[in-house]
Amino acid sequence: MQITVTPSGQVYVARLQGVLDEDSQPQFQELLHPLVAEGGNRIVVDLTEVPRLTSMGLGQLVTLVARANTKGSTVILASPVAFVRSVLAVSRLDQFFDLADSLDEALARLA
Repeated sequence: MQITVTPSGQVYVARLQGVLDEDSQPQFQELLHPLVAEGGNRIVVDLTEVPRLTSMGLGQLVTLVARANTKGSTVILASPVAFVRSVLAVSRLDQFFDLADSLDEALARLA
């Protein structure tokens, strides 16, 4: 898993590449959790290049969004591929996460 965080105006875009699993945790802790901990930040997690995720990866997304919610930050998951979207639907977490069909849609909603 590779995570690249870039500012886009008043929003941070986190581009994830690769399988989202337990090996992703150190990068989540280092790169994403500090952003939500500051409070008031707006973050788009771009899942375009995440072909699949494990239960551990799903847990990392839940933890990130839950922490953001308690700190007053906003996280939108953008462009999940069909497999990832189906996992979110089956687990009913599509009701918990704020999902956008594209990066552009997510950025527009946070503008």
